[in-house]
Amino acid sequence: MAQSTLQYVQFDYASHLDAVIQRIRARYPGKWNDFQTGDFGRMFLDAVAFSTASTAFLINRAAAEKFLPTMTLRESAVRVGAAVQYKLRGPAPAAVPCDATLFSPAAADVLISAGTPLRSADNVLPFEVSKDYTISAGNVTPIATVLQLNPALAGTGVLQSLVQVYAGESHVDVLDDSVSMAEYVSIGQFFRQTGSDVEYRIQGIEAAPNAANSNRLSLNVAWAGASGTITAEVIDRTITVTQAQTVTEQYVTPAATTPSYIVSLTRTPVIDNTVSVTLNGVAWTQVDSLYFSGPNDTVYEAMTLPSGTTTLHFGDDTFGATPPTDATLAVTYQVGGGAAGNIATGAINTTIVGLIPSLSNPINITLVNNLPGSGGLDAETLDEARVNIPAYARANDRAVTRDDYQTLASNYNDLKFGQVRYALAYTRAENDFLERNIVVISAWTTGVGGTLTPVTGALKAALLDYLQSKAVGTDYVVLSDGNTVPVPVSLRFKVMPGIAIDIATEDVTATINTLVTQLRPGSPLIFSDLIRAIDALPDVDTVNIATPTTDLYPANQTQLFTPPDETYAYPLALQSSDAETNQYSATLPVFPVTPWAFQLFMGGVQLEVLPGTTPGSAMVSGGNLSTTYPSAVNLLSGLVTLSVDGVPGTVTMRLITAIGYTREYNLTLYVGYTADGDSQLKRRQIRAVLKAWLSGFAPGASLFAAAQANVPASGSNVTDVVMAVAGVTGVSRVSFDTATNPAARLDLDLDQIALFSNIYCNNIID
Repeated sequence: MAQSTLQYVQFDYASHLDAVIQRIRARYPGKWNDFQTGDFGRMFLDAVAFSTASTAFLINRAAAEKFLPTMTLRESAVRVGAAVQYKLRGPAPAAVPCDATLFSPAAADVLISAGTPLRSADNVLPFEVSKDYTISAGNVTPIATVLQLNPALAGTGVLQSLVQVYAGESHVDVLDDSVSMAEYVSIGQFFRQTGSDVEYRIQGIEAAPNAANSNRLSLNVAWAGASGTITAEVIDRTITVTQAQTVTEQYVTPAATTPSYIVSLTRTPVIDNTVSVTLNGVAWTQVDSLYFSGPNDTVYEAMTLPSGTTTLHFGDDTFGATPPTDATLAVTYQVGGGAAGNIATGAINTTIVGLIPSLSNPINITLVNNLPGSGGLDAETLDEARVNIPAYARANDRAVTRDDYQTLASNYNDLKFGQVRYALAYTRAENDFLERNIVVISAWTTGVGGTLTPVTGALKAALLDYLQSKAVGTDYVVLSDGNTVPVPVSLRFKVMPGIAIDIATEDVTATINTLVTQLRPGSPLIFSDLIRAIDALPDVDTVNIATPTTDLYPANQTQLFTPPDETYAYPLALQSSDAETNQYSATLPVFPVTPWAFQLFMGGVQLEVLPGTTPGSAMVSGGNLSTTYPSAVNLLSGLVTLSVDGVPGTVTMRLITAIGYTREYNLTLYVGYTADGDSQLKRRQIRAVLKAWLSGFAPGASLFAAAQANVPASGSNVTDVVMAVAGVTGVSRVSFDTATNPAARLDLDLDQIALFSNIYCNNIID
């Protein structure tokens, strides 16, 4: 078996000096045996050893730079890649969808020209409009029909299905769930009923309960009409801008014929595949390599040097034609790109100038990005090149194996819609005989902060066309939606003295985000990594993690954990479980949990979740929940039971990522009770139940000695907790801090939690 690592020549100085001394001793045993450091001969040996050690080091380094596993310089990756015609990828530009709006409708069409320049709100990053857009007369935005949902229609841009709408609900469901709506529409587009002017912005695309694919469109506001099935359409009112700046330069070729003529472009970094060249007004063609060109081919090759400078190389009349003499050489290219272009929502808020062609009049257009940028990627790193170069050599620019498809998809870059950052190729297993030639690709691009995000509809369509053009034989390529879900992390932490809670919370959240951003689809979040990352923060004293309690694995290989999102609403599928009490049940999507770690909402109204009177449970109240029959959550199994007055609304759950506090209230509690078989064991049972109950409260909570009229929060109180202990028959006294304190409640500060320092049971502490 071949060695997978280099066998280095020994190059350290001490080894060389020792080898020289041993050779002299063996070669001249009776003539030279003086090796003292003050001897002239020793100085000579030192010079020889230093020279040979330095030479050996340089030989080793030169050898190491010729191999992918051991190279340390990007320049080496450029040279190694060139051997298989692989060029390291430069920075890819981000694509940003923007709302383009006129102040008032124009009487004629308004043209927004491709290449119109603009900048981000901080005036740092340059952007350009990606293509020509038209705002039709009488409108204030460009309008393009993306999809019609109507069983009576046929053709391109039509899905023959009705849509189920729900009065008062912020989502609609396409009845045909055999197709994924993410393949047809994108977030930020608008949904409306056929023939209606009322529009709803699409904020999410997901699968309805029990649906096979992503058939549910989440809307920005609740549906204003009645429930039912309708025909509908999806329209797009946005334009796309890319993080790039177009540059044009002119040169004059030499007066004498110059084979292998080279031109260095002045601006950097040059975006790949944006260079266009004309010589005396005639366009020349860019090729990957001149060595595949004939002597009369008017071609050139663009190369980016390790320094970042891009050079254009022309032929020598053997491999490509030599440029004519004294010719005007015009070069147009784009500079920019990189992950910095994945700007956040609202980072573009400016005015650009459009044109009314029929009148040759300029007109101002407001441009705002209500969606973040995506697809921007920094230049290929050395570590990425180690993986990409051999994968490219194996694929050889065609797709035969599953790995070939994955390689080609991962390296795909579209100048208008961004770069694919990560791709996963697999084949369907439902029916291998009928579907063995179907290759499924899930792809992600880079979003704000370097996170992976599903590719946009436009990038997905371009990728599909590209892969199908590379497919061999009867292979059929299908793009599948990569499933993203916020990683379910919730923790409570104590802040070090002198640190503000909001600053510490930002640090904790940023640390979790950094850890999660490094994950790939299908990769788990390792619990020990989470603990280690939080413990390393200097402004965090102690941490209590509610979830996860162990390593956290995605649901499948195409699911990607994204950073925690406290606005993410997990839907709970209610099922009727008791008609007499109008009780419904559901299961939390995340469990086990702690009461302070999550929130429940019914129909948009937040319910109150408090620690239950029995360990491992939580009480739920508020909204239109019954005050006669209890509602509760089993914190260990995630089972939710809700007793409702009337008709239940949609129930959702949200996780609280991080809760910080600065102080602990050391509470002494006095409980008087009666019990069957009172003993030390009973007292210890009471103390254990009370400590578990107290740990479920969020900072700033109020603790109640007993239930109070018209105070729903007092439903969780010390008296009821003690009464729930088996064998306890009555509670005669509950006092906070002192044995005679008459206060019925204890209110904590917002930055404070309570801990029991002592619990006296019938005046006994043991």
